[in-house]
Amino acid sequence: MDLPEKIAELDAREAREMLKNFLEREIEVEWKDSLPVRNIRRMTSSVIEAELGLPPADAERIQAKLIAEGYLEPEKFTPTPKRQG
Repeated sequence: MDLPEKIAELDAREAREMLKNFLEREIEVEWKDSLPVRNIRRMTSSVIEAELGLPPADAERIQAKLIAEGYLEPEKFTPTPKRQG
């Protein structure tokens, strides 16, 4: 699959690396009533801010563009299956 030149105003390689790093994070598990419960990873604006070193307003704009371009699920803030490959 050919990458577009830009993804959410970012260089496509930078955006791809950010998404890849996000997906490679270890899944956190909590125990409730002796059963494991996975915490869903969400690509919030604070995650984008930390990953790219952006101010909060820029991170929120990037998050909104990732949603608009189909890279993140609306409301869930999780990468879409078609964009994980």
